[in-house]
Amino acid sequence: MRSLPICFVVMPYGRRRVEDLEIDFDVIFDDFIGPAASAAGFEVVRSDRDLASGVIMPRLFASIYSADLVIADITYQNPNVYYELGVRHALRSQGTLLIRRAGGDLGVQPLSPRRRGASTETAFDIKGVTIWSYQPMRSSLESARDEFRRQIERVAGAVSTDSPAFLYL
Repeated sequence: MRSLPICFVVMPYGRRRVEDLEIDFDVIFDDFIGPAASAAGFEVVRSDRDLASGVIMPRLFASIYSADLVIADITYQNPNVYYELGVRHALRSQGTLLIRRAGGDLGVQPLSPRRRGASTETAFDIKGVTIWSYQPMRSSLESARDEFRRQIERVAGAVSTDSPAFLYL
């Protein structure tokens, strides 16, 4: 029996080149997303930190389906993130929060112009879905986390459908 609701986080892992930056998504998770979701009263789960052995896909599908809340970071067009978001939208009518980095200095390093990374353009199929932008600054990280915690609580407490699949079908 679980004691806290589950927040499953779908996001890139490690350092990724995104436009003119290298973003350390592990820092974003450890210092921003995870603490905010925990402060909102959730047990926070990320599949790459699951210590269980065996085939990952059954556990991944079960986690996406059973989570009370899924946070999907769509800062750039990561195929795994978009796939897992699509699975969530197909399986659950609500409880999904899309986020994207829009600035801030947490976990970022500038890249040289010759080393540009992936585009931050939003995929066409989800352009109509609400996306919450975050800009965590090291100097004001606590207030950024608190603002994000409030957004998590709003989405978790909402009763409206946020899945395009459920809205249109």
